[in-house]
Amino acid sequence: MIFNETTHTQARIDFQRFDRMVPLDHEHLRVLKGLEKPGDLVSFLSDLIQTFTRESPLSVRALHDALQAHNSSAAKYAAHQLKGLASNMGAIKLAELSEAIEIEIEDGRLPDPLNTKTVLERYRSEAIDLLVRDWKA
Repeated sequence: MIFNETTHTQARIDFQRFDRMVPLDHEHLRVLKGLEKPGDLVSFLSDLIQTFTRESPLSVRALHDALQAHNSSAAKYAAHQLKGLASNMGAIKLAELSEAIEIEIEDGRLPDPLNTKTVLERYRSEAIDLLVRDWKA
């Protein structure tokens, strides 16, 4: 559990539960790979990986900044945006955690900004490493 000292609300995110999850949905990635067309100049999946690599740190930063500012509306938006980016990419661990953060914010509980950012960055990096290693053409 995370305790936010500023607002004295408790976010009930069990980070250990997410640590036990697989980082990527390989079936989802196979479907994305299957959408590629022979002769494409840029691989569809490689383009998605590049977009995820470029956009996801911006969402993590926006979420962190919003949590630090106690701006629940901006934090919810950033968590939702990160959830979408991760879901589209098959980064299920990151997507599930982003959804849990979004739910906590909806319920009026803001997670600790630093701890949240640290875990999100770890999951994001893990997903990118695996995507680049196993899926990028």
